[in-house]
Amino acid sequence: MMVMCIFIKREVSRMKFVIKFSCVWVVSNLVFCPSLLGNSSIPGEAASGPIAIVGGTLYPVTSPPIEHGTLLIRDGKIAAIGKDVEIPIEASRVDVSGMSVYPGLFNSDGRLGLVEINSVRASRDFSEVGRINPNVRVEVAVNPDSELLPVTRSGGVLLSLTVPEGGLVSGTSAILQMDGWTWEDLTLKAPVGLHINWPRMRGVTKENSGKSEESPDEKSIRELRSFFENARAYHANRSGKLSIGLNLDLRFEALKPILKREIPIIVAAESAAQIQSAISFAVEQSVRIIIYGGYDAEACASLLKRHDIPVIIGGTHRLPRRRSEPYDAPFTLPNRLRLAGVSSVSYTHLTLPTIYSV
Repeated sequence: MMVMCIFIKREVSRMKFVIKFSCVWVVSNLVFCPSLLGNSSIPGEAASGPIAIVGGTLYPVTSPPIEHGTLLIRDGKIAAIGKDVEIPIEASRVDVSGMSVYPGLFNSDGRLGLVEINSVRASRDFSEVGRINPNVRVEVAVNPDSELLPVTRSGGVLLSLTVPEGGLVSGTSAILQMDGWTWEDLTLKAPVGLHINWPRMRGVTKENSGKSEESPDEKSIRELRSFFENARAYHANRSGKLSIGLNLDLRFEALKPILKREIPIIVAAESAAQIQSAISFAVEQSVRIIIYGGYDAEACASLLKRHDIPVIIGGTHRLPRRRSEPYDAPFTLPNRLRLAGVSSVSYTHLTLPTIYSV
């Protein structure tokens, strides 16, 4: 018994030592190993004065390249570009001789900052419950410690439109910069637009032929129209004498910049029927609209041009949707829209998000 007691005491003492040692190891690693605390990329400090990038080849995109040019940055913005730029005495010079200087890329649609690992549910925060959620602000859910932010930045993408998903009305999007300590630092502009997933507009099918009741698509549009009308009535009452005792409705409040035409609705629509229906709704409600997806936008080019509606093409690296179409129909769509007088950009899912401006 005495031997067993001595053994137990020794084991207990050794366990205490192990526990103490483990605690010291954990604390020391938290103090001396920043990589354990999250993203090791440290956001840059604000520039204390003007910065002049000199000696390189500048690519303005809208004009021919400028060899041995100077790019002057003041207060975080491009102040001047050219060969004969006057550089202030207090400016910091960065010599990039023999290098090329390009504008940063802009990702026009994505879930950057909302998803870390697709297979891990806890790291996916891009969709809210419910069908109509205009009050969802995507920038609040952004993870500033995401490892994808510095990776994306290293690929030349400096700005990204982060977009919510799910439901009929998903919420508002935000433009993020790829450098910052918090979501407030990352947010360059919010809200940018209200995202709506337009019903598929399937028309007459075997299932609904001969039926007099509304189709699910028609019900969704009626639900959306009713929501906009109720929001207008709400704001009319809020600004009038009936505002006393009227409860605050966050969903209707979120629709205010849409109804005042301060920001657009960004409608996900691929087919011609969807695009035409969405444009009809926007004209009826007198709101600004941008079409996202737009596979059949060329068929609606005259309508888009008449109402000056831009299109974000949902990818060029995909297969044609119809057997009768040329193999490169999605790839040539941006140029065909340009020739038709429609403003468009293309968003392509690659390893890194890439934007091709047309």
